[in-house]
Amino acid sequence: MKRSHFFSNYAVILLGALLLAGCDGDVQSSKQLNTAPRIANENASGSATGVAPVSAMLLLDEYKKDPTAADSKYKGQTLLISGTVEATGKSKSGIPFVSFQRPSAQSPTSALVVCSLEPAQAPSAETLRQGQEVKLKGRVQGALTGNVMLEDCALQH
Repeated sequence: MKRSHFFSNYAVILLGALLLAGCDGDVQSSKQLNTAPRIANENASGSATGVAPVSAMLLLDEYKKDPTAADSKYKGQTLLISGTVEATGKSKSGIPFVSFQRPSAQSPTSALVVCSLEPAQAPSAETLRQGQEVKLKGRVQGALTGNVMLEDCALQH
């Protein structure tokens, strides 16, 4: 139990650091440069009319197998991510997040999908618990130190 608690605390601290590192100018440039084919159907105004459902584990598998191919397929795309909550919290800048981790991960910092939530989602995020099944809609930023980062995420009911 103590080891699990240590890993959970360590994961929350690391996730906050990853969120801060992943929310710099690279996010803007990836949005501007992304020319990957669209997964979500878009209408003429550019708003998503459909969002591709993807499990957090499938996303982790694809990024582990071939990060470049996964970026080509997912980076900049809005997805409906489903999975089991590993941790929740807020970054140092106050951005709420939810993370999913592969059950077979060897450390608390490997194989994570980290979803930065919209600020308005903070109250809902505070109700989430480790082990809870959830769905979030968010845009893929890509991989950062072996973890898959999403931004502008919102809980789906």
